[in-house]
Amino acid sequence: MKKLDLIPTLIIRLALCSAISVSLICLLTDRTAQASAPVQFKLIRNQMIIVQVVLNGAGPFEFLLDTGTNTTIIEPELAQQLRLRPQDRIELMTIAGAQAVPRAQLGSVVLGPAVAENLEALITDLRSIRALHSSVRGILGQNFLTRFNYLLDYRERQIEFETDGELAHRMCGARLPFEQIEGLIAVSAQAASSKTWRLVLDSASTDLILFGHHTQSNAVEMSDRGQIWLTATTSAGSQTVQQGRLRALRIGETAFADLPVTMMPFDGREEDGLLPISLFRAVYVNHKERYVVLNPSQRIPQ
Repeated sequence: MKKLDLIPTLIIRLALCSAISVSLICLLTDRTAQASAPVQFKLIRNQMIIVQVVLNGAGPFEFLLDTGTNTTIIEPELAQQLRLRPQDRIELMTIAGAQAVPRAQLGSVVLGPAVAENLEALITDLRSIRALHSSVRGILGQNFLTRFNYLLDYRERQIEFETDGELAHRMCGARLPFEQIEGLIAVSAQAASSKTWRLVLDSASTDLILFGHHTQSNAVEMSDRGQIWLTATTSAGSQTVQQGRLRALRIGETAFADLPVTMMPFDGREEDGLLPISLFRAVYVNHKERYVVLNPSQRIPQ
């Protein structure tokens, strides 16, 4: 049985293989206000987004941008460098169990034009992420991102923050409402079996991941390409997971076929699983009005 070392965030993802999406594209040509200058990012393994952030006036430091983690996480060495004082300890949940980690407060976090004050940060080891990209010092999660509307563009490798509704007027595509589950963005998805799942948009996954009762064979229509079993390990322990391929899945206007899927017996979650947003060319997130546009097209520059 193969073993994998998992990223120890609040929700654990497997870094496995990528998939290809099919999308509908349209054009929008009206003149609108200009957004703030885009912030360029690095892509690791074609899906992990690395950005440079300034913390409490120090830095910049390289962080993993992660829409699938509901808080911000920093490594102990950086916490010591910033002289952060833990306020208390909370449980960090993983598929293999829970562990108590210190919690501190960051006075300010800056990513390009986006500034957030008084941001919670958990302090824990990030060796799994640093094994993939050695300069990563932390994870920038949803407690930062939820304060902004933004366009995440994989093709251009940039994130653009909205200042006054200008991005919303430039986006062309279906507006999909989302709900927030523990601070995370969850959209509805329909499988070939007509089952409807609530999937969290996750920028740190490559596979679709299904939790709990959805890991049962009669709940998922799998392709005939076979399945494998993996042992997922974290600092809190190990868990056996199953990997296969899903016949079909539709989210809004986008349809997927033969999609890689990892099934985890991780019960007690409100969401049904995690959806890797690297499946899409770009994603616009409007937290103010609670909708997303997947694969949006922008107006032609005039």
